[in-house]
Amino acid sequence: MHQAPLPVAAKSFGLITVLAAAATVLLSRSTFPPHDEWGWWLAVLPVAVLHPIVVTRGPQSIEVGLESVVIILLSFAAPGHALMLWTAGCALAQATRTAAHRTRTPPLGLEHAAMSVLAGAATVFVVTRCVPHALEPGPWALLAVAAGAVTYLLVDRVLSAVVIASLGRGSIRGSWSPDLAVTLACSGGATLGYLGAVAARTDCWALPLLLVPVGVLIVAARGHRAASRDRSRVAALCAVASRLDRAQTAEEVTAIVLEEGRRALRVERLSVVADPDKHALQASVLTGGAPAWLAPAPRLSAEPFTAHDQQTLDLVALLASDSLRSLALHAQLATHATHDALTGLPNRSGLHRALTAELTPRTTPATAMLLCALDGFRSINSRHGHQAGDQVLKVVAERIRGSIQDGDLVYRIGGDEFVVLVPRTSRDEALVLAERVLAGVRRPIALASGVAEVGLSIGVAVSGSASSADDLLRQADCAMYEAKALGKGRVRLWQPVQNAGVPEPRMGAPTRD
Repeated sequence: MHQAPLPVAAKSFGLITVLAAAATVLLSRSTFPPHDEWGWWLAVLPVAVLHPIVVTRGPQSIEVGLESVVIILLSFAAPGHALMLWTAGCALAQATRTAAHRTRTPPLGLEHAAMSVLAGAATVFVVTRCVPHALEPGPWALLAVAAGAVTYLLVDRVLSAVVIASLGRGSIRGSWSPDLAVTLACSGGATLGYLGAVAARTDCWALPLLLVPVGVLIVAARGHRAASRDRSRVAALCAVASRLDRAQTAEEVTAIVLEEGRRALRVERLSVVADPDKHALQASVLTGGAPAWLAPAPRLSAEPFTAHDQQTLDLVALLASDSLRSLALHAQLATHATHDALTGLPNRSGLHRALTAELTPRTTPATAMLLCALDGFRSINSRHGHQAGDQVLKVVAERIRGSIQDGDLVYRIGGDEFVVLVPRTSRDEALVLAERVLAGVRRPIALASGVAEVGLSIGVAVSGSASSADDLLRQADCAMYEAKALGKGRVRLWQPVQNAGVPEPRMGAPTRD
């Protein structure tokens, strides 16, 4: 998988930062130490070794550079060479990180190094120029240490906030949210640099003793980093589970998983792909359809994925699969509740909903109902068996569907009864359609045990200005009864005068041969 291209704003700010850092170094008049003071070159090494502490809260994180200990030491012990040595250390650190993480985008890596140079230059300026007598032992030196440490922190944080905004990863204001108290405490470790400068002035062999407090600070910071990431991961996973419980569609499930999963993994983008890179981090999602995988984009910080990240991604994929299966099961149950299992047609409850929606208070256009009951179905069951009867019902359903027009609806409301609902029609058009349905069904049906003859009796009712769903059903049923009474295999239209005195039948009664 490839990294997403950097936004234009990020590239522009990176170029400005690199140029500003180069100009600052050239104008500072800082020089390399002479050959007889080669020992100062050893100060370059800690800049590359002391990796930054990452302070994390939720989906956001910041880096607190422990290498600021070195710039404080150089500012007090070798102010004339401090910035040049610091720049060399930043270049070495960037080269080391690039070699360790080959996926780092070069422009972004140069920008990080330039930001460190600018933060160091600001620290040197504050210590050597802004505080009087700072390079002499006394209280002014302590004030310069505090001012230099805070300056390094503020410059680094401001530049980092602008980078985050230019990358589209958040706002400048939001980048200040992670544990500010912890950040200040970690930055306070830069005061160890002053102790190193004092030791260098008195006894340079005491400098290795600084490794003890620096090591303790690194161990404590890594512990806090791991705990913060675990809290962030658990919070994101809980958010995934909580929000998925309220998801109503597969699209909502996908959106929630991509949003919260990205936070859990601390990546810029999480995608659902059909053909993932086999060497990249991935997790299979059971969608019930085509195979799909969750695949995160590489981190912009070039931080590699770990086994914990794979476990997190697997858990997110499992939650997504469970939610999708649950939605599919609910949809299946809803289908069974509103559709006939044998023919796949909507059932009586679906007909009532459709009728209620169609028979809104209006006069035109009218809605017609064709109530179709099979003729001779009972004898088919007796002669050929119920399995053959089920086959006949399926064939009749297909023939009715093949006889109607687009927009007309077919329902099976029970036993051998079917309903054709014809919205926005007239009485004459409904009668023409009924004759077409009658002719389409009245053809022999080949069965394994022989040939079955089946016909229809159709009752037609057309809505009026005051018709309701129950009225239309009753009228169509009365007309169908009359068609059967007159000899079956025919169409009858319900008329108020003609059907006066006809008893109201019970809908859904057994087969009426």
